[in-house]
Amino acid sequence: MKRIVVGVDSSPEAAAALRWACREGRLRDVEVVAVMAWGYLDQYRGLSQFEPYADQTSASAALERFTRDTVGPDDAARLQLHAVDGFASGALLEAAEDAALLVVGARGAGGFAALRLGSVSRQCLHHSPCPVTIVRAGQPPGTTGVEHIVVGFDGSESSHEALAWALDEARLRSARVTVVHAWTPAIVGSHPYGVAALDPLPIESAARRALDAAISNADTSDIPGIRAVTPCGPPARALVEYADGADLLVVGSRGAGPLARLVLGSVADHVAHHAPCPVVVYRRQ
Repeated sequence: MKRIVVGVDSSPEAAAALRWACREGRLRDVEVVAVMAWGYLDQYRGLSQFEPYADQTSASAALERFTRDTVGPDDAARLQLHAVDGFASGALLEAAEDAALLVVGARGAGGFAALRLGSVSRQCLHHSPCPVTIVRAGQPPGTTGVEHIVVGFDGSESSHEALAWALDEARLRSARVTVVHAWTPAIVGSHPYGVAALDPLPIESAARRALDAAISNADTSDIPGIRAVTPCGPPARALVEYADGADLLVVGSRGAGPLARLVLGSVADHVAHHAPCPVVVYRRQ
């Protein structure tokens, strides 16, 4: 695995993202690069005064101080630090060009790089050349003991790749995995007394066969436990529900499966906003 890039400012969300990235770097034994964007023209965020750093020297010092205070001197010493004169989204996307993972906070209002889902984080989700992790400040740890990873599946190539990534992550964490393939009944029309739907049993059976085949063809070695579920309902809602108490939720960036469509801007965008745990949106590099 190549290096991990993490966007930081002075917000609690950035601190949570940095701690997550450092742990992931230790698990994968790869370099972690902390990027903070600053710029004179990017200072105004509705604040009454300018931020304390307004040049390269003071920005670099602020970045070093923030990383040391957040993860401690030992982890901070292993980080590569880059204070970039520019806007946050452009700086992070450029840094992620040769990265294996980009980590950002869900929201942020500190420094010059406000990481807000819908601005910087949304830009990263839509345009990153590598998988993106969204971390929200204050998210409680998942289950005690064995960690738990939830991954969405819809039969598409993207979801197969997301499943493979989640299983690889589970091996690193010695985590159990829940694979969620949501499906919805087929609606064929309406009549004066309500909506008519086809028999849902064949659809559920098809979802189960597709999910079982994907798991059987994947590398599940050294996984403490793997569970396959096929709930009926919208995939975004199902993923958020199953992620309650989990340590990580993984989804593909896009999908075109016949039963549950994972498309950034719908399912992936929804879980990035609402998941109760960190979210990895997997995108092929």
